Amino acid sequence: MSLPWGPTEYHTKNAQAFAEKVKEVTGGQVMITVHPAGALGIKGPETLRAVKDGIVPMAEFAMLTGVGEEPVLGFESLP
Repeated sequence: MSLPWGPTEYHTKNAQAFAEKVKEVTGGQVMITVHPAGALGIKGPETLRAVKDGIVPMAEFAMLTGVGEEPVLGFESLP
């Protein structure tokens, strides 16, 4: 799982907890490795394309950074 946030950020800690829970409930058959702080070289605006193209199987990002790929993602930044 690619994340743009640093290792101590709430989003990253939440992703790590999610990965641990997935491992637990699947008996270790599904394992998610969390890669924080753009460790895979994927920047926020590139995330949607990276998942779409299969570069990473999953990611978390601020939706508004994907507006260039999918304009509907800008809805969260509307007043």
